Amino acid sequence: MQYPLFIYLYTWVMTFLTGYDCQRILAAILMGTKTVERLIGPEDATSTVEILETGCRLTDDDVLVSIEDLERMARPAHGYFLYVDDGWHKQVAFSPSTKLQVGLYATETGTPALMVGGFPMHRHKGIDPWESSLAMVNAVPRVYGRVLDTTCGLGYVALAAAKRAVRVTTTEVDPAVCDLHHASPWSARLYTTPNITVINESCLSYVSGQAAGSYDVIFHDPPTVQIAGDLYSQAFYAELHRLLSRRGVLFHYIGSPESRNGSTMMRGTKRRLSEAGFEKVVQVDSAFGLLAFKGGQVY
Repeated sequence: MQYPLFIYLYTWVMTFLTGYDCQRILAAILMGTKTVERLIGPEDATSTVEILETGCRLTDDDVLVSIEDLERMARPAHGYFLYVDDGWHKQVAFSPSTKLQVGLYATETGTPALMVGGFPMHRHKGIDPWESSLAMVNAVPRVYGRVLDTTCGLGYVALAAAKRAVRVTTTEVDPAVCDLHHASPWSARLYTTPNITVINESCLSYVSGQAAGSYDVIFHDPPTVQIAGDLYSQAFYAELHRLLSRRGVLFHYIGSPESRNGSTMMRGTKRRLSEAGFEKVVQVDSAFGLLAFKGGQVY
């Protein structure tokens, strides 16, 4: 699943199935249903699946899928499979950055989550991963001007912010995650949205090379502290403070404030943000994170 870097310049139509799709199709075969609908991308885009005695036909790309393949892909339900010339391939790969397995994690609501080390990195229980990312963007009183998304992941925050900002820059150090962008129609839009720039670089090195006051809004949704402890340090928060404009604001995703770990992380992170120079830090429970204001003014 390794693609050359020049492929990052454009995208293509992709055919995929999830374990959830396969379970619904198999149920339709048993019930004798003639067709079912399946989600094929953002904005609730759907396509018809024609049910056959031997399996099904995906009408959007005229791809035949055997019962054997449907049964193989149906468990576990969160599997995400991309169709290429020689068949169906589960979208998982070894990350040279984290030394862990990364992949697309299918959800019941449709939008895939990013999986790292066997665990989904997006909220997906009771909420769609896209909606959880939108909650982060909506937590900021005003998304405008120049925006930095420090950890791209599957790009949902960058895509949501791009609807309001003049320019969004997002960094992603992991080439295995960048490969996943081209296996999902939700993420592929990163490379066709004109005001988004994807930087294939560590946010640590990228941030250190940027001029003071370069950004008006920063979104920071790092991997777990066990994977990326440096991204939770006071020194890194001081760099983000330096990068913000005079009235700039940072949103920092932490995790559920109701969990023991999330509550502890909220307190420690709030303290380090204040010590890094942020004048006002506010907890936003609905978005599982903190708002940190450089100038202390809620506009």
